[in-house]
Order: sequence, then structure tokens, then C-alpha cells
Amino acid sequence: MTTTTKTTTSKPQAPPDSSNHETPLSQKAPGSPFALVALSYLALLLLAALAFALVYWLLA
Repeated sequence: MTTTTKTTTSKPQAPPDSSNHETPLSQKAPGSPFALVALSYLALLLLAALAFALVYWLLA
């Protein structure tokens, strides 16, 4: 008599639902917090440079 064992495969798990508003940003896209901080830092640096240029232009 021959016996065969049937292997059961588990269903693949779906990624977390990104439409849920309670899902943390780091679970939606892991690189998002760093990119958000980096871009906001660059935006503030640009604003500071423009303010400095405006003051320099007005005083010169």
C-alpha cells in the first residue's frame, strides 16, 4: 500500500491595508518618514536662503 502525504500550503498574506486612516505612516511606506523629514528640512533651508537673499538685496 502506498501512502502519500498531502502538503497544505498556507494562503499568502495580503499587505496591510493602506487605505485605513489609523495605519501608521511607517507601515504604509517604510521610507516615508525619512523622506518627509528630509524634504521639509530642505524646504526650510530654501526659505532661509531666500530670506537671507532678500535682506541682502534690500540692504545692498
